[in-house]
Amino acid sequence: MIGDDLLRRFCDGERFPDRPDELRHFANDFPGLTDDEALAQIAVIFQRPAFQTPFQEESSLPAFQTAFEYRIASLNNGIWRTREGK
Repeated sequence: MIGDDLLRRFCDGERFPDRPDELRHFANDFPGLTDDEALAQIAVIFQRPAFQTPFQEESSLPAFQTAFEYRIASLNNGIWRTREGK
């Protein structure tokens, strides 16, 4: 399950680390998730036409810009939005 360590913290009362170095370690450590699995999860957010259509054939610059904005937001905060903004 993705995020099971966070669910344990929210549902079972497991505390987040207090010290910055412990918090950094927690954020960087995903037990049971290999590098390949992590990369596969990241790759999913780029599987949309804006990233598969050759740039010179893109018909909607605003849609292209929105796609990039959503992907940047996904990488920064983990919120993955569809083309419709859901």
